[in-house]
Amino acid sequence: MSEEIGQKLTSKSATQEKLERQKALAKAWSAANPEKRRAYRRKWSKNNPEKQRKAAREWAVKNKDKIKEWKIAYVEKNYGSFSNYYKIRDREWRAKNPEKKKAHNKAYKKRHPSVVRANHAKYRAAKLQRTVSWANTKLIQEIYLNAQKLSEDSGESYHVDHIIPLQGKKVSGLHVETNLQILKSKDNISKSNKFETQEEAEYGGY
Repeated sequence: MSEEIGQKLTSKSATQEKLERQKALAKAWSAANPEKRRAYRRKWSKNNPEKQRKAAREWAVKNKDKIKEWKIAYVEKNYGSFSNYYKIRDREWRAKNPEKKKAHNKAYKKRHPSVVRANHAKYRAAKLQRTVSWANTKLIQEIYLNAQKLSEDSGESYHVDHIIPLQGKKVSGLHVETNLQILKSKDNISKSNKFETQEEAEYGGY
């Protein structure tokens, strides 16, 4: 019995050694023939797409840190920063997929009308140079969201209005949360860019 076990262990050891030699030979061949190795891998991947995808997924799971390091190095070398990387990639994607981008924007506006209105107001304020760094953007978006909910719940249209207009005749306000109020659309339209001081409200502008 012990002799039989010994023979099995010897056979297993020999098989292991053979596999190690084969791996070493394959590694040496790959190092000496990089172009042939790449051509072989491309051909194999083309003929075995499912196996290739599975192998790639498994490798990615085991090498997350390595992939992260590669991506950081690549972005810094070619784009300077991740901010530039995402801007350029997004611009390239939009140029190649105008119809998809149009559909995406339409769907986003439908899902998030309050965010779109807030962003539009911010853009308009920026053009008029009425934005400030200390504005509470989160609270501003909440105000636009509340206006949207009021419109949906009541069935009437509500707008977010600048109490002191961004481009008033006598005085111009800022795009900040304390300068915003929710009005019915008809009231906001009639108000337009007018702003009355307390004295004007009390004495009719005299």
